[in-house]
Amino acid sequence: SQGINYDALSFHVYPLPVSSTFNVKNALSIAYKTTGQRYSISHFTNVPSKEVWVTEYNMSTGNTGLTNSWSQSLFILSMMDTLIQESQVTMLLPWAYSGQNVDLQSLDYNNFSMKSTGVAVKLINDVSRGLDSCRKINFAPVQYQSYNGINYPKIFGYKFYNSMTSKALFVNISSTNYNLDISSLGNILSYKVYTADTAQIISNGFQNLTVTSGNSSTINMQPYSVAVVDFSLTLGVINFLNDKLYIDIYPNPVDNLLSLK
Repeated sequence: SQGINYDALSFHVYPLPVSSTFNVKNALSIAYKTTGQRYSISHFTNVPSKEVWVTEYNMSTGNTGLTNSWSQSLFILSMMDTLIQESQVTMLLPWAYSGQNVDLQSLDYNNFSMKSTGVAVKLINDVSRGLDSCRKINFAPVQYQSYNGINYPKIFGYKFYNSMTSKALFVNISSTNYNLDISSLGNILSYKVYTADTAQIISNGFQNLTVTSGNSSTINMQPYSVAVVDFSLTLGVINFLNDKLYIDIYPNPVDNLLSLK
């Protein structure tokens, strides 16, 4: 038989939070559990020389109680946290940018207003655009929580950078209020923290969120909030995980290649 040449394996994943009531802890724990399980049973490690392109990922539309809420934005970011750490994954493409499925749209199909998927995608894009390297940030002590026997992070973060500048993304997916000392990451130019009630419907993008900004070395991260930090030339040192050689995060029109070392 003739061998088949291919560049990568494709992976689609849509975890379904099964709770019939609005339960953000149930949803976020499922984001981690199901994403990890589905990836594992796909047996990509059987072909370790091939890349894995995650060309679709989002929350399943089977639970409409959570869709188009701030919780869905946090859900997508939690899925990214799981997938980006897999060594074979070299592309992450949230679904969808538009289209007629009202539960997955980044932009409303009729009036182009930004929805919860769009907010998550833009946060990822804003922190990675034009930068060529990325590393996961470790927290000490490690911050974990548990729901229905599922352990998942309370907070996670990534630093994106090049030789001249860097940015960081922090995501607090817990009810804990954190004061983060980020002075070891570099010279802080500014930061923005985005938050909302987890049930807040996102129908008009960032206008539906509470946004605070500053430039101090300590960031107050309220429960269920996301922070984007802008640095100048990075001089600090922090403990990082080494996970992969590179990963593509879309959309990133300036430079699609993010090198993880």
